[in-house]
Amino acid sequence: MNNQPDAVDRRYKKLLEHISDTVTVVDAVGAPLWTTAPIRRDLGYEPEFWADADLFALLHPDDSSFVVDSLAQLLDDPSITISGEIRLRAPNGTYANVGFTAVNLLDDPDIGGIVLTSRSIETEVANRQLQADREQELMALADAQSSLLASVSHEMRNPLHAISGLSELLASDPSLSEVATRNVNSLGRESAALRRMIDDLLDFTKAAAGQMELESNPFSPAVVADQSISGFRVAAEKKGLALTAKIDPAVPLTVLGDAFRIRQIVMNLVSNAVKYTATGSVELNLLLAEEGTVRFSIRDTGPGIPPDAVDTIFDPYAQARRTDSKKGTGLGLAITKELVELMDGTLKLESDTSGTHFWCDIPLAKARRLADRAEAAPVRGSGVILVVDDSDVNLMLCSSQLERLGYTPITASGGLEAITTLAANDIDLVLMDWHMPDIDGLEATRRIRAAEQETGLVRIPVIAVTASAVSGDRERCLAAGMDDYLSKPVSIGDLATMVERWLGTPTAEVDGTDAATPSQGVDKSRIEELVEELGDRAVVASVVATFLTELPKWKTTLVDGVAANDFDAAKRSAHTLKSTAALLGAQGLAATCASFEQAAEDDPSAAASMVDRFVQEADETATELSTIHEQLQQAA
Repeated sequence: MNNQPDAVDRRYKKLLEHISDTVTVVDAVGAPLWTTAPIRRDLGYEPEFWADADLFALLHPDDSSFVVDSLAQLLDDPSITISGEIRLRAPNGTYANVGFTAVNLLDDPDIGGIVLTSRSIETEVANRQLQADREQELMALADAQSSLLASVSHEMRNPLHAISGLSELLASDPSLSEVATRNVNSLGRESAALRRMIDDLLDFTKAAAGQMELESNPFSPAVVADQSISGFRVAAEKKGLALTAKIDPAVPLTVLGDAFRIRQIVMNLVSNAVKYTATGSVELNLLLAEEGTVRFSIRDTGPGIPPDAVDTIFDPYAQARRTDSKKGTGLGLAITKELVELMDGTLKLESDTSGTHFWCDIPLAKARRLADRAEAAPVRGSGVILVVDDSDVNLMLCSSQLERLGYTPITASGGLEAITTLAANDIDLVLMDWHMPDIDGLEATRRIRAAEQETGLVRIPVIAVTASAVSGDRERCLAAGMDDYLSKPVSIGDLATMVERWLGTPTAEVDGTDAATPSQGVDKSRIEELVEELGDRAVVASVVATFLTELPKWKTTLVDGVAANDFDAAKRSAHTLKSTAALLGAQGLAATCASFEQAAEDDPSAAASMVDRFVQEADETATELSTIHEQLQQAA
């Protein structure tokens, strides 16, 4: 390799001596013509080494193909510049990281070669590796924190669930004094607050670690809006607040998205509005911000957010006022913002002393429903509805309710039968029980959705109708592909509202009346409600007779299950009997079954001790319902 040509001006020679980059010119096959390297030590080599150096021999074996490809590209297109990183062997046998830029100047008479400008990038590579190692450590730490938090929360949920359940049972005890009842209700509220705190921490940890996953299923924005405010009606009424929901007709009937998470977003915002508003109103507006984007708007007439807190209100653990720390963790709005942005949406607010306005715009593509295929929504009476339940009482009662409403019911007594029935009939909507002996409602729904995808069939709405109503049950149903959720016992009004939402025009109003406190024995007013709902005492008498026929079977299954240590079978019997008993007003038996079901899940020995109480309650219920059955028959 030759030294610099004599024609090089002395000034340029001095300049080359002092620049940190190395300039090398190679010919069309990559052989060096000259280089600035002989001026100084480079890569640890003495200057004289470069006189006969073979650059290809110094390349790391894994980088040879990259250099050859780069040379070919430069020859094919002289106008381009190629940059990259390679590794060159140093005298001690290690490889040094070098960055380079190459241009084709073969046609330049003064240069006549390909010019390579190279420099050491050891520091950059080391910094990148440190950054990668640090990110990996942070990810591992976040995963460890998430796992720890999930484990701790799981352990906390069991005693919390027990505390909540025992509080409810104690609160219904008529022998408690007024002070004791007030204390028990306070205990229940505090345990619910602690559970919400645990949920907030889990959600925030998942979002911060990038572990939050979104579902994409058809759902009704109007239903989500109604459900989001229904849980706050009692609190609003106690404060004298007007809590309303308005839905713009331009909003699509059904869209694709994660209904559970959107409900969580809206509920967080509504909850804050109700919590901090002393007088006036809280209003939820649902409108179309633009095509394909739904806006959820929440306005209140509260005192507003202090100006110095507006910029930090979405930060984790932020509190608008010092006294706010008594009202929550400060995670609600942070989680809300994370969820909105995860959906590619935006969350904004305006606030002054006259109130606060939060609104979030979420992109939601319009979904196709069976009802959307017609030019007009179907009228009541045109729907064929598949009712799936393993209880004859539930099948008979739900079918009677649907017939009373003008729909056509078809029944299936299990998940497998539901799938075959659905394939053989033109069904508009499915009311699906969860816990069934062959395959449960969740698995049946998954198979239905898979079949729809494979065959290209129109997606049929599937509504969960189940006695399971603990935290997370709704999420599990929606995750399995169900579209909505009803908790047993289901009144004819609840059923009518739900079916109309999915087979007709969604309703914008929700009945916020709380369920009655369970009482011992059979609530005869519930029997009269059934008579009024179904319009025929003979039909109600048939429902009661079917229940009395089924009761011994469920009782035997539960007792035998405990005797054989088969608590799963016993728990299923209690679960089914719980809902059917509640349907007929047998609140005492329903409460006993609920307690047994929970005990069988948490402490089988405690469940075993409840068998005698269960048998006594079942026998007393049977005696009372037998009398009611006779009275119904006589009146019919």
